[in-house]
Amino acid sequence: MIFMNQGACLVDSMGWVSDGMGICFPGQTSLAFLSGQQQSANYKETLANHLLPFSETLGGTDWTFQHDNASIPTSKSTSWKPVFLLNACVLTVCILFNIFIPKVGTIIRYCGAVSGLAFVFTLPCITYMKALHEKKQLTAYNAAIHIFIMILGVCNFISQFLMHAK
Repeated sequence: MIFMNQGACLVDSMGWVSDGMGICFPGQTSLAFLSGQQQSANYKETLANHLLPFSETLGGTDWTFQHDNASIPTSKSTSWKPVFLLNACVLTVCILFNIFIPKVGTIIRYCGAVSGLAFVFTLPCITYMKALHEKKQLTAYNAAIHIFIMILGVCNFISQFLMHAK
């Protein structure tokens, strides 16, 4: 595995150093020697202890990861199985919704109303009012307008429950 950033590199033990890890860049660093069989947790700890302290010297945190299919980065902690299990659960929930609520428009209407209430009406207003409050620039007029916008979002949400499908 190699991490590269503007001429700096981090090479693991699968390459040129036996049971060790080298960090190279214009300058000097210590060589980290790994003992025994490395598991994913040990490997992550080694990267955290030996790469991150030099990240500022090496040119920031904008690193490119080049995977070499070594056993450590492809271990169970970075496995595809949890992702597959999550996707299977999401797919199962979607199928069950389709079986028990065949009118998908109803689900979309409710999801849209909840999302609109949160992401369009409420959160932007609260965030903006909090920022104004911290700057001590929040006026009663600004607060009233933003509270009115949030009330419109609540009315939109409630109206979804009052609609009847034909």
